[in-house]
Amino acid sequence: MKRYCILALGATALALTCPARAELITFDSLTDNGIGTVIANGYAGLDWNQMWVLNVADFPAAYNYYGHAGYPVVEQSGPNVGFNYGGRTSDIIAPTGTFNLDSGYFAASYGTEAMTVLGYRGSTVVFDETYNLSEYAATFITFDFTEITDAQFNLAPNRQITMDNLTVDLNPTGTPEPGQMVAGVVLAGLGLAARRLGRRK
Repeated sequence: MKRYCILALGATALALTCPARAELITFDSLTDNGIGTVIANGYAGLDWNQMWVLNVADFPAAYNYYGHAGYPVVEQSGPNVGFNYGGRTSDIIAPTGTFNLDSGYFAASYGTEAMTVLGYRGSTVVFDETYNLSEYAATFITFDFTEITDAQFNLAPNRQITMDNLTVDLNPTGTPEPGQMVAGVVLAGLGLAARRLGRRK
């Protein structure tokens, strides 16, 4: 009976050590009045630099200067999309540890633009890719940027990137999460219990 208990606890501990599942970032839980609102640090467990959210459904026609815009076309889940405020260089940053940038939908706010995305690990650029974006259709991009601390998005000056339904893995190999630390303690205790049980036989 003791052996079965140890095996059951071991299975539970191993489940706790599994990496966090991919998280889908839709921006839809955020509040915006239709003219853009800054994304606060901590949203989806990440920090956001020069990144805003826009409610496409409330996006006033008066702000659609050029008649067509890439904000509605990139919308996947509704009603919100993300964008880089003022066309500035923007970042998604892991406050601790690392994250994987898996994929997402992107468009240019106006016209056709080349978006460069840099993946940093600390101060070192470990990924550097360029993608062509259009205001007329969303582009699904698979990044596979792994174990980065910062994803930096760059477009031509004063041009905006629109995005929706980003998929990330938070802290897959960085600082141990609480569940992983608990699992480590449990596994260590199980090892000791198994050795003692073996000696008694």
